[in-house]
Amino acid sequence: MTYIRVYVTRHALERLWERKARGYRKFNGRVVADIISNIIRSGYIIEWRGGLRVSTSSYTLACTLHEGILVVKTVMKTSELSEAYRSALRRARKSKLKPIVVNVEQLDRWCRSLGKVRWCEVCGATRDIETLAYCKLHKITACSYCCPTLGGPYSAECKSCKLGQQYWTTPRGYREKAPLAKLMST
Repeated sequence: MTYIRVYVTRHALERLWERKARGYRKFNGRVVADIISNIIRSGYIIEWRGGLRVSTSSYTLACTLHEGILVVKTVMKTSELSEAYRSALRRARKSKLKPIVVNVEQLDRWCRSLGKVRWCEVCGATRDIETLAYCKLHKITACSYCCPTLGGPYSAECKSCKLGQQYWTTPRGYREKAPLAKLMST
């Protein structure tokens, strides 16, 4: 086995968080380092489009080699990748690397900041992407795109919701111009 130093980017950490790896009781730097290490240790390595990909049955890591350090740029689900990649994966070699994650403390700080971020529990959008509100009907956090699919801001309970207030306070003539109303009209 060959030892290799691994650096995990913040983007890769966020993608791992989005890919439902947040089912752990503690999602901290050590847990992320262990997940990444296990993927690299037990995965298959292939050169793909100018970089390295390390794949297991669940996750695929897109990586580059920079001055002897393996930089993990993003995390993808293997099942969602193209058929061309999955057929090329049959020619991949079993990994003989023993990874050592070098930025565990930094990952720990990033994980704490991710714990404060609210996500849409339907599609995974953050409040940076779309406005979020707590749905009192279904008891989940939803974005303005998923709200109509859950039953929309039409009921009386939705009048107290942030997205429902946006719908109910907009005059009828202007509802077509509001982003939520535009989505519901289709």
